[in-house]
Amino acid sequence: MIQKSYMAVVNSSNRQHIQKQNRTAVSMDGSTKNDFSSAKKYDSSTTLVASPSEEERYKSLVSFPPTDGSYAWMVATGIILGTLLTGLSNCWGIMQDYYLRNKVFDSPHVISQLTMVGNLLQMFIYSFVFFGNILCPFVGVKWLLIIGTSMMSIGLVLSGMATSIWHLYLSLGVCTGIGISIHFAVALRVMAQWFVKRRNTACGIQAATVPFTSLILPFMMTPINNNLGPAWTYIILGIIFFAIHCSAILMVKERLTEQERDAEKKNVLDFSVLKNTDLVIWLMVGPIQLFAQYLVYTFLPSYATYLGLSDWQGATIVTIVSLMNCVGRTGGGVVADKIGPLNTFIIAMIIAMITVWVNWVLAKSFIALIAFAVIFGVVYGCYGPTATGVVLSIIDMKQYYSATSFRMLVFCTCIFGPMIATHVESMNHGEPFFYCKIVTGIGYALCALLSIVLKFRKNRNLFVKI
Repeated sequence: MIQKSYMAVVNSSNRQHIQKQNRTAVSMDGSTKNDFSSAKKYDSSTTLVASPSEEERYKSLVSFPPTDGSYAWMVATGIILGTLLTGLSNCWGIMQDYYLRNKVFDSPHVISQLTMVGNLLQMFIYSFVFFGNILCPFVGVKWLLIIGTSMMSIGLVLSGMATSIWHLYLSLGVCTGIGISIHFAVALRVMAQWFVKRRNTACGIQAATVPFTSLILPFMMTPINNNLGPAWTYIILGIIFFAIHCSAILMVKERLTEQERDAEKKNVLDFSVLKNTDLVIWLMVGPIQLFAQYLVYTFLPSYATYLGLSDWQGATIVTIVSLMNCVGRTGGGVVADKIGPLNTFIIAMIIAMITVWVNWVLAKSFIALIAFAVIFGVVYGCYGPTATGVVLSIIDMKQYYSATSFRMLVFCTCIFGPMIATHVESMNHGEPFFYCKIVTGIGYALCALLSIVLKFRKNRNLFVKI
């Protein structure tokens, strides 16, 4: 046993007991291993000397509940509650439509200016993850979540008081966006610490909060807008999510030793991860799949109108896509734990490509579009539950936080997604929306191709679990 003098004499009678204790020590990435990694195999007369730092780390590790256990799922519940508002940017169209219909703002470029509010919100939700990961080792998860909750709530309340569009840029786009992003950063950070065997499943459930919010919020926002006005919509949302986020703060806890946290402070942003070719390939995949996703969400309702379908039928198709996305993200995580996250993502992207180029191209009726919405909805969001697992198959846990920061930062390029999508379709002088369908399929084909290249760079065995 380890004594206060930091030295233990291991003999043949007690070695098995010590090894059993060491096996219960779980590192921050969840893997089980001998805590004294420098120790090798000894005979019965060997003396094992433990340094003070080794003893402290051992005591810290065994004090944590095990990964993938009930406590881990309690932490995951807090993370899920804290990221429920991540899908708010997908619901900006509800507020934009209200402002346009009721002519709330008087400006010659009101449409583009209001569209920029949603783009700013989306950009800050993704980009501030970069800064959130830098701040976390210094201020701690709890204080970071308190800051995020405060900014999110204040931003929503101030948005209700906006009298000019630029007010919304600052209140909703910047303030609320940063608050949501902080909770998102903590989710990506802490979820990976508490789960190993069920990591992809947990990430899939968390990722499903985005389409879930996109489904629920419109049914809350529309009646409040019509009965009380947009100011009360923001205020009520601010109060509701302030209460939800406060409960989330109580449940979220990091799984790091003091030594690991101190080490992270010394190297809070590791640029060496960008020298990893495999990681750079994976960083390219994220924005491409999100851009392809933007194309579908931007033009699917308009395509339904082009076919002569009613507004209700068009809204139903989009709702089915979001509903099946909830199922797909959760199920994708479960499948990824069985066959590997990268394998799951490759299969999903191939199915998405085929679905776009076959189902959507040939869809000329309401029933055909529903079939497309069901299949596409299941597979297109598979990046969410698999991204963390793929990153951790490329680099170790010490570099994970820096890799995640860079991974989310590159998503800022997608702020121009809707504008590029509109430009692509404006060049089409033949069958309406045909260019959009082809470019969307190319996007998913590129995702599949890059992922296949990454897979064979890691292991040429087609059936290996990665």
